[in-house]
Amino acid sequence: MAAFRVLEYSLPAFRQLLIEKAHSISSIENKPHIAYLDEYLKEISVKTVLVEEDYVDKHYLEDYAGYYSRCFSDYRRKCSRLHFFRNIITQESFQRLLSEKSASEEDLQKHYAGFIVVKPLPKTVIGRTCLANYFDNKFERCFPVNQKYDVSLFGFPLSVHSLAFQEQDTDVAACATSALWSAFQATGRIFQHEIPSPVAITRAASIGLDTRTMPNDEGLTSEQMAAAIRSVGLEPHVISVLRKSPKSCDADLFRSASYAYLRAGIPCLACGALVQVSTGKVEGLHAIALNGFHLASGASLTLSLGPALRATRIDRLYAHDDGVGPFARLKFTTSTEPIMTSWRDRRGNKDHMAFVPHNLLIPTYHKIRVPFAKAVMGINEFDKLLEAAREKFSLSPSRWDWDIYLCDAGRLKNDLLKLPTTVFDMSVLTGDFPKYTWVYDLYEGTSLKAKLFMDATDLLQGSRFIRAVCYDSTFGVRMSSYQKGMLAGKSAAQQDPITRAIFDWFANAYP
Repeated sequence: MAAFRVLEYSLPAFRQLLIEKAHSISSIENKPHIAYLDEYLKEISVKTVLVEEDYVDKHYLEDYAGYYSRCFSDYRRKCSRLHFFRNIITQESFQRLLSEKSASEEDLQKHYAGFIVVKPLPKTVIGRTCLANYFDNKFERCFPVNQKYDVSLFGFPLSVHSLAFQEQDTDVAACATSALWSAFQATGRIFQHEIPSPVAITRAASIGLDTRTMPNDEGLTSEQMAAAIRSVGLEPHVISVLRKSPKSCDADLFRSASYAYLRAGIPCLACGALVQVSTGKVEGLHAIALNGFHLASGASLTLSLGPALRATRIDRLYAHDDGVGPFARLKFTTSTEPIMTSWRDRRGNKDHMAFVPHNLLIPTYHKIRVPFAKAVMGINEFDKLLEAAREKFSLSPSRWDWDIYLCDAGRLKNDLLKLPTTVFDMSVLTGDFPKYTWVYDLYEGTSLKAKLFMDATDLLQGSRFIRAVCYDSTFGVRMSSYQKGMLAGKSAAQQDPITRAIFDWFANAYP
């Protein structure tokens, strides 16, 4: 067998490659993943698929050693890898590039769109998948969780920025395991932990259970998912977004909390129910790995927690959904209408299945002690006083709103390097910051007024406020002059320590 094949990309060619590797037509040709992946590949303008015939995939090899090698049937140890390019390449032209060593690495990289590992299994063939994101101008999508994946294609170094995906394999994994595996692809690099295979995740989640670990076709509970997160040295932070009914959620809290952690590059695991929109029937429980968002224009909404948050403008979240594919869409219309998914119903129709999140499970570094709810509540008193001043002195026709998100020290200072020279302060860059900081960007419309920084690693009973950066000197002077009036009538013991620290900073910065 030749080491590679080069084909013009088409849906029939893609489907046939999966059938060949699975050796099963009936279980592959109607897979819903194929239609989704075909649409995705065409959207990113793929023209060519290069098949790397014998490829050793680390995580499949671990699953093979832990499970498949012990089966009576002789399952293959090696996979195939499909590479996708946005330009036209032929078998002859690529053979010539190899033999003459005349390929321009820059040219290959320019057109490289990622890869899909095809596992030699009867049905669940879509293994580790790293595809480039959409690059059109239709939406300003943001995927802060993405990582750089290096690829060696017969000696040519290539790379793709993505987050690895694979479909669930009910023998060694369930949807929750696949979601955890994708999330660990990011946290493993951010927090420096080993990235376990699906078999290892399932076993870690099932330690202490009396039931059989594998085959795993019943899924994992939230407690088991939390155990799997702890097994890699992280702490599971749970945020409940469920209302009284299992078919109703707090959509604004869901997207605001997701956004706050995604901005830090931390993926969020969303656990909830798939619901048939027309009938309201719950089709089953499901878990996905959130990895991106699109922030629309419009008015920010006020959370029950207090301040108006810009994250409530999110009209799409993106997720690795093992039942659909990578970067699948969750579409928001209003705060009360269903969150639509890319799932197809039993008849293959689109836009008939909704996702109702019950909780968010965030795998966090153990030193991140201040959770999202506490971070928002920490600014609540200051926001109330600010809103009162805005109305009393007619400072702005519309409510000021906040962009609240988690940020690591390196990324935070890199962002501060881009400050306008009019607000640049060397002490911001040379000053000490904790490993993780909650950032509060205060906006009046599209105008950024100030950034506030609070220690995300502090004790909950601590004041947490570090300092601010003011983009508008007039705003700074106003905050300084308001200090005495806004805090008047309250003793030091009655004053909120965070609010007091913020006003004191403005009074010192703008005496």
